[in-house]
Amino acid sequence: MTRALILFLAALGACLPVRRPSVDLEPGASLALYRLFDVGPVQDETGWPFPENYAITDSLRSRLVERLRERGLTIAPGDSARGAGAAVLRIESRLTFFRSGGMGLMLEGPRTRCRFTSVLIDGATGRRIGEIRAAEDDELPPFMVLMRCPRMVADELDRRVRKP
Repeated sequence: MTRALILFLAALGACLPVRRPSVDLEPGASLALYRLFDVGPVQDETGWPFPENYAITDSLRSRLVERLRERGLTIAPGDSARGAGAAVLRIESRLTFFRSGGMGLMLEGPRTRCRFTSVLIDGATGRRIGEIRAAEDDELPPFMVLMRCPRMVADELDRRVRKP
């Protein structure tokens, strides 16, 4: 019985994500009261020469919005969020680091690393609530590694919003 339990727990552990983003919330801040999310444009601070035919920042923002919706959270852009009457959390994100030795964004190769930071701002007051920093390091195609970071941010937001 003990051996079976150990094997089961090892298999379960292999399915769980290895990394979670780091979260810094202001003292007394909670994300549990937010019901609407206003996702701003993503800024690229890396200086990496992404190919012109890839709108990396648009893709990162789209992935963040898509994952929040997959988790059942409501996205309301800008002005429509402010007039909705519910607590709105503005998310301002930036790609802060990217390095890849791969030949292209869609090809596997040497390790790809990225860091993605999202600042959380109360929509009513404009006050900074906190920050979520996701990082990824993998041998997958660079584009897939890049898309993991906003997914990790969305998953962590979902955990924090649903936390009692």
